[in-house]
Amino acid sequence: MNTAFIAAIAGVAGALVGGVATVTAARSASRESVGAAAKSGADAYGMSVRQTRMDSYQEFTKAARLSGDVLEPVAGRAHRAARVPVP
Repeated sequence: MNTAFIAAIAGVAGALVGGVATVTAARSASRESVGAAAKSGADAYGMSVRQTRMDSYQEFTKAARLSGDVLEPVAGRAHRAARVPVP
């Protein structure tokens, strides 16, 4: 999946979690609970962003390793082909 698309989904999900937590806390009459809900929403958003970044990094390193595994044999064959003696 496209990394930007995953990041956008995580951002929207984090914002929704934060919004739901804030609205839920606002329904209770205490200002302290509103602050706590806003903090928990922000924490949930931050966690989703960090997780998305980590997933993106892991996918990138996996792709880099796979492309390296594919390119090594090709480079070896090209090197061997270049060593063919000229008559």
